Order: sequence, then C-alpha cells, then structure tokens
Amino acid sequence: MSAVLLVYYFHSCIIFTNKKRTEKLEIYGYGMVGTLPTGLGKLTKLTVLGIISTGIMGTIPTEIGYMTNLESLVLQQTQIVSTIPDELGKLEHATTFVFRSRGLNGTIPDELCKPGVREIRYACGLTCGCCSLNCVGYGP
Repeated sequence: MSAVLLVYYFHSCIIFTNKKRTEKLEIYGYGMVGTLPTGLGKLTKLTVLGIISTGIMGTIPTEIGYMTNLESLVLQQTQIVSTIPDELGKLEHATTFVFRSRGLNGTIPDELCKPGVREIRYACGLTCGCCSLNCVGYGP
C-alpha cells in the first residue's frame, strides 16, 4: 500500500506531507523573512529541512538536533549569522549537510563527521577540521 503524498504550496514554502506526518519542509525566496523558531525541533518526523535563498536571519536553533529522522539539512543563501551547533551531531540519520550562507562562521563540529554522512558542503566562512573527501568547501 503506497502512502498518499500531499504537497502544499504556500508563498515561497513547500510542505510535503502524507496523511500522518510532514516529511519535508523547504522554505525559499527572499520574501520569507524572520528567524528559525526553536519549535522546529518538535518536527521529529521531518526528513528534509531546506532553507534556501531566504531573508531568514538569526542563528541556527540548537533544537534542530532533536529532529531525530532528519536526513538532509540545507541552509543556503540565507541571512543567518551563526556558528554550527554541536547538537546537530545528534542527527543519527543525517547523510547530507549543506551550509552555504555567508554569515555562517567557525568550525563544523567534529560530531557531524561520522559514518553514514555522505556529504558536507560549506561556505568559505567555515572550516572543517574533521572533514575528508566527503566535504566540499566553496568560495564566496
């Protein structure tokens, strides 16, 4: 039996869901402004969180580390000014991290470089001491 997948399109936001849970949340477009709420951590069934080309600012909430089923986290071309929280290392199912926003700085936590992580992409404001071939650094 296949699950029914509903796709909701809002102004610059796509939510992929089936009858019982939201699975993907993609927010894009500079019309989306504000900060990332700490309540994101309560979306424990989410597998993909993408914040792309938005006016979202502030910091990365440590509560994202409670999103136990998250497989992919993409923060790209946002206005977020933050370090990468160590709590993201709690994401046991995560295989892909993309940190490509100019305001991100510091070092990618060693906790993210674990077996099962296939890719970490990061902007030049970040360093990655634990990264190997699965990491790709980009210029500005």
